[in-house]
Amino acid sequence: MAAADIRRRRALTAAVACVLTLVAAGQAPRARASVSGPASAQVTEKSYNWGGYILRQPGLTKITAHLRVPVADCTAQGDGQYTNAAFWIGLDGGLPTGQNTSIEQAGVDVNCLEEVPQYNAWWEVEGPSEDSGSNTIPKTVRAGDFIKIAVEHVSGAQFRFNVVDYGPVDNTDGQPVWNVETFATVPGIVTPQLNSAEAVVERPVDGRWLYPLTRFGDFDFLRVKVNRAALRDYPEADLVRKQLVQNTGLDPSGANLLADTGPLLEGAGDAFHILWRHYGTTRTP
Repeated sequence: MAAADIRRRRALTAAVACVLTLVAAGQAPRARASVSGPASAQVTEKSYNWGGYILRQPGLTKITAHLRVPVADCTAQGDGQYTNAAFWIGLDGGLPTGQNTSIEQAGVDVNCLEEVPQYNAWWEVEGPSEDSGSNTIPKTVRAGDFIKIAVEHVSGAQFRFNVVDYGPVDNTDGQPVWNVETFATVPGIVTPQLNSAEAVVERPVDGRWLYPLTRFGDFDFLRVKVNRAALRDYPEADLVRKQLVQNTGLDPSGANLLADTGPLLEGAGDAFHILWRHYGTTRTP
């Protein structure tokens, strides 16, 4: 589809905006070898700002996932360049264009500004006409940290967000470095649809602009569970694989493919990887 997904909108300062310039497409790093099972989705959709998996089914009230914060390679862009990428999970917002009423999401940003990497965690709720804005979690996030995220419907239009940082060791049974839990209500008079769940890498929108995608290498979503079940436990027909492209009117290949979403990995069926391919160029949605 034309990929007008409900999406995060990042507010940049004037000082940051003045240094934004076009970035030439770079060479993709080599993907890590992995074993894939059968076709992981009957449907593949192109999007100019989302890559990953969407589950579309009624009654989806909770999604959890683990991720390791990727390293932002900021050396290839030169002075004055800005790139961004958001890695998140959420509920709602994953239906085709015009069918969404809200979205509830939490994740991690991996950005570059003038060759300096920037990492932060956040949560956000958004209604059809009102946006609460991205709420930055005031905790330190570092490349290589293992993060656990949960987004859960509580009741009515209220949701729970839980983001936990375990530091550089994947020990989710141990003591975390920090643990933030918050509750928020979708703004406006909204009844959440609860009929989609997402695990996504996003090229965030800032007002009218999309900026080049941060070079993050090969990224893994791990232990993705929706209503406590792995993605592979759901019918293939309900899963959509999103390919992040520069232009949805072109085939998702070559320089047009910015992030390549891989198949669900064998085993638990709750993990997949996304391979960075190209920066893309600054454009309007």
